[in-house]
Amino acid sequence: MMQSTAEIRAALDKAGIANAAINDMAGLWAHPQLKMRHRWR
Repeated sequence: MMQSTAEIRAALDKAGIANAAINDMAGLWAHPQLKMRHRWR
């Protein structure tokens, strides 16, 4: 049975296991915190 990314992250959170999403390059360039801090000039 395949689980979605959201389901896997929820299970990791519930188990107290640190985790984070990994952006592709488009996600990195569009990251709101990096945009807010004007990291792209």
